[in-house]
Amino acid sequence: MPKLNFFGEDAKFHHVGIAVPEFPESFDNEPRWTDPIQKVHVSFGEINTLPIELISPAQENSPIDESIKKNVRLVHLCFEVPNLDSSIAIAKKQGFYQVASPKPAVAFDNNKIVWLYHKVFGLFELVESES
Repeated sequence: MPKLNFFGEDAKFHHVGIAVPEFPESFDNEPRWTDPIQKVHVSFGEINTLPIELISPAQENSPIDESIKKNVRLVHLCFEVPNLDSSIAIAKKQGFYQVASPKPAVAFDNNKIVWLYHKVFGLFELVESES
């Protein structure tokens, strides 16, 4: 089985991003964040032992709206990396392109995130680990 190393040796799986039109009742008592930059509400949980991020629109024309309209729920895979710049450089050599410049994310204590896309593998989020 091939082992793909898209983002560097130190990249660690972090979560699966799932688009939802609204949070289910099971998340009523869980912490939520509103990210004004990404224009979404997010909350974290698990499906069995798989870490998930539920993402719902925070306003009209949220980037997650299209996924919800198309009923595409599995949106992205996220990996934690020690250095965004080196991970981006590694990913670009493997056919990824950067969707937007790195930005701080409130759900990750304002650590920076970046979005990368690959025409075969889809959308990935990288979150820079705490320094």
